Amino acid sequence: DNSVFIAGGSNGSRSLSSTEKYMTLTGCFNRTGDMLRSRHLHTANQLPASSDLVALAGGLSGTSTLNVADLFNPFTGNTSSVTMSVGRYI
Repeated sequence: DNSVFIAGGSNGSRSLSSTEKYMTLTGCFNRTGDMLRSRHLHTANQLPASSDLVALAGGLSGTSTLNVADLFNPFTGNTSSVTMSVGRYI
């Protein structure tokens, strides 16, 4: 649908859990829900086997390093989580 998915980040004082899609055709942002936890300095990758799921891995929540990856569906807002063996951030 030519949209760009934006998840989490920081507003300068705290980690964010919000997600949005930027609609390139209209130039508008649409809220798509919240992640299970706030995070910044994480990775977000669309899974090749499913165009609906985005893997949100690691990052920081506040000052805590996350060892959790969330599989997020930006179309439905549904999330499932898996625990990684080591916490990490970029």
